[in-house]
Amino acid sequence: MKTKILLFLLILPYPAFAFTIALGGDTMLGRNVALANRDASVSEVWGNSQELFLKANFALVNAELAFTNHTKTYEKKAFYFKAPPSHVRFLKALGIDAVNLANNHVLDYGLAGLKDTLQTYKKAGITIAGAGLKHNEAYTVPLIKVQNHTIALISLTDNVVSWQAQDNKPGIAYAPINSSGLAQTIERIKKAKASGADYIIISLHWGGNWVKAPSAEFQHFAHGLVDAGADLIHGHSPHVFQGMELYKGKPIFYSLGDLIDDYEVKPDMRNDLGLIAEVRLNENMTFKKASLYPVNIINTKTRLAEENNLKTALDRAKMLSQALGTQGAIEQNQFVITAK
Repeated sequence: MKTKILLFLLILPYPAFAFTIALGGDTMLGRNVALANRDASVSEVWGNSQELFLKANFALVNAELAFTNHTKTYEKKAFYFKAPPSHVRFLKALGIDAVNLANNHVLDYGLAGLKDTLQTYKKAGITIAGAGLKHNEAYTVPLIKVQNHTIALISLTDNVVSWQAQDNKPGIAYAPINSSGLAQTIERIKKAKASGADYIIISLHWGGNWVKAPSAEFQHFAHGLVDAGADLIHGHSPHVFQGMELYKGKPIFYSLGDLIDDYEVKPDMRNDLGLIAEVRLNENMTFKKASLYPVNIINTKTRLAEENNLKTALDRAKMLSQALGTQGAIEQNQFVITAK
């Protein structure tokens, strides 16, 4: 874990917040991102967005690619995403502590690619969840020790049911967004709590592309997870960001959009704009505040959004969150939701 020295604590009688979590959405470092940034430094790729992750106590993204030099693809599909294993440095230097691998690209290069990917994260010291060489590995819920707390990371996807890990078959942690998938995930929450977790994050790669708002079915699913004990929902997959909902004091990010990619920009969707979520917790790990910082993907690099792009993203984040019944305020370069 990252070690931080917070000098201002020496002059404050009590910390304004005790624990910070940074979340990014779909993080696609492969294909043209890998080619364009082959010799780039971390600061070139992430720019001023890097600080938000580095100052957090815990940082998580959805890593939507395979880290491999393997060339044989797994199945016929439209797009395949990979980067050489050395490019894990862009996640490591960003301060990423854990990645969701339950998605529709981690198996793009088959078993060999998956093995390379898992080994790459292991060497980098980044915790993985949501994929493995057999069922038990893919569905394992890692318990991550941070300071005096234990974070459980439950990862799943409703994409590519044929990739679901079974017995000794490699694959991903799959769960449909229905009553059956909800029941399965609730059991995982119960087991995580019984294992000593005091904060539970659900990372969900769910839904189709270009969906601007969660359906009632998705809201019901997320609410059911919170009712069962989940503390935070980390959503991704649509390639556009959706609103944040504060439900029973727990933050639900239905989609944070993309953090980095090489995708064609759809002017009507503005998929070049994503969000970084900074979640601040009290000393007992209860929600205090969330700040949503818009980012702009420009030529396979990520920067905090500025000027018109910043205003567009902030106004949209506010509107979409209000539609979910959650009020917040735009404060300079962020959209802020505070505990009631």
